[in-house]
Amino acid sequence: MFPLVIFPFLVLVILSFVILVFILAVVSLVVLVLVILPLVVLVVVLAASLTIRDDPFWASYKSQFSKRYDNDADEERRYEIFNKNMKRAAEYNALDNLAVYGMTPVSDRFPEELASSVPLVPKDVVVSEHLLLPIVGLPDSYNASAEGIVPPIRNQGQCGSCWAFSTMATLSVSDAKLNHREPRNFSEQQLVDCSTASPNKGCDGGNPRVASVYLQTNGAMLDEDYPYKAVKGTCQYKADKAVLKVNATGYISNGAAASVELIKTYIYKYGIVSVLLDSSKLQSYKSGIITATSCSTSVDHAVNLIGWGKEGDTEYWIGRNSWGTRLGEKGYFRIVTGKNACGVEQHVIYAFPPKEVSSSSSSSTGGSSSNGASIFIPSSLLFLLISLFFLL
Repeated sequence: MFPLVIFPFLVLVILSFVILVFILAVVSLVVLVLVILPLVVLVVVLAASLTIRDDPFWASYKSQFSKRYDNDADEERRYEIFNKNMKRAAEYNALDNLAVYGMTPVSDRFPEELASSVPLVPKDVVVSEHLLLPIVGLPDSYNASAEGIVPPIRNQGQCGSCWAFSTMATLSVSDAKLNHREPRNFSEQQLVDCSTASPNKGCDGGNPRVASVYLQTNGAMLDEDYPYKAVKGTCQYKADKAVLKVNATGYISNGAAASVELIKTYIYKYGIVSVLLDSSKLQSYKSGIITATSCSTSVDHAVNLIGWGKEGDTEYWIGRNSWGTRLGEKGYFRIVTGKNACGVEQHVIYAFPPKEVSSSSSSSTGGSSSNGASIFIPSSLLFLLISLFFLL
């Protein structure tokens, strides 16, 4: 038992402690109200004051990608879009640990500016009846670029003509693969101006399958004869300048995801396919493998697949975009296979030209074969007739 004289002392200590805690709480509140909150407000105000002139990230972005704007109002608008896209890129980085997202040449544009404003898939379209059988024993990796049959990455600019670029890339690569020649740049502007069957609407979007059907009838002109302008104009198609037609085109899948093996088979045979996908993650994509996280299957962009590979335990498609070489992995991207990530496996389109007979083979063997045949056939018939005569 403590002596009674100690209790007043304990009460005094406890009371002193309570008073001290109260004083510290009051002081903290005063500091919060008079110091911290004003600092927060100051930071917000300063951040607001950095909107255009002093924001180092914005200055770096404009310098890195040589950005110029029409006026202050236009730049303010682009800066606001840039901040929203950077926030979105940070969210992708937090959720998607296989890829890196950040500043790209299109970080100052609304996603809607890059996406098609019309539905990319026509109604009542069925999958082709002439599907290839999946090839057994395909290699673990394949890249059509390694064969030298893929043309350089191009840039569609501020025109929603992704469908035209995807179509012409498919024709160029399949032609180079089947006919053993250098890839050629065909005219995307021809499709923008001249391929107008629904849903194709120039810079407002379109469908590679519909564009390929147009090329079955009209043929493709070269870009040098019909250069790209990134705006829709009057059709300037010249039949005498068309150098190649599409021989066959169709859907490998249209709505339901196709098997990985079937898509690989078409890529391995023709070097390329056209695909539709959700472009939202591509806008901020810098490198790595895009996963299905935070990505929808509502398609708004046409690109190409030219191969596949594997990194660690993750298999991926090699995609070819049309937003220039400064976006992604020098214009290319990788996206996980077998997951229908961003809808990449649900609208897959093939197209290829006629397989031509090599002119060198014709010149070296055609003359002698033709002459030999003209002598051989009558001689064999004569021998047969003589044999039948003696038998009778």
